[in-house]
Amino acid sequence: MAADLVREADSADAGRGRHATEVAKLWAFMSRVTVVDNQVDAALKQLKKLLARDGAFGEMKRRAHYEKPSVKRKRKAAAARKRRRRALARARGRDTE
Repeated sequence: MAADLVREADSADAGRGRHATEVAKLWAFMSRVTVVDNQVDAALKQLKKLLARDGAFGEMKRRAHYEKPSVKRKRKAAAARKRRRRALARARGRDTE
């Protein structure tokens, strides 16, 4: 089954100038969950958790609509400020110990 998917992806990407090794690398980073003993619900829960941790859901929400470059810059700057603020708070917490 996976080999069929790789072949389909390879044939779909062939027109875009991608080599088979590039397609294989793309498939290697995809999230995978194995279903054991027909436990589909447990596997689905595990997949959702994995995708949430990887940030795939947030990425899908961001790509659902066009984001203007100015909005994208503002979002990235806000995220950088938030990361910096958290790092400073952690550093202050370590200094007092």
